[in-house]
Amino acid sequence: MSGRWATSARRSQLPSNWKALVLETARRAGGQCEWISESGRCTSLGTECDHRTNPSNHHDLQWLCAPHHTEKTQAEARAAAKAQRDRLTHPSRRESHPGLR
Repeated sequence: MSGRWATSARRSQLPSNWKALVLETARRAGGQCEWISESGRCTSLGTECDHRTNPSNHHDLQWLCAPHHTEKTQAEARAAAKAQRDRLTHPSRRESHPGLR
């Protein structure tokens, strides 16, 4: 195992037919990155299989080039971090001190 998978436990969470799902996703995309932006579909070759929204839904896969997969992953990480900060700092989410009730 190499790259980002070397230290990840996520591989063990993949379905047993993951390789077949990856091949089917690449075939369906015609090998082309499926990233859609305001200027249209990416014209690069896809190299990575990614879930669109729900990691547990293995039928919601897309074929992306490495730069777009990285962009999507980083955007998701930023959104998750912001949501966590919001939960921790939003006044309605904080518990009041027991002595102040």
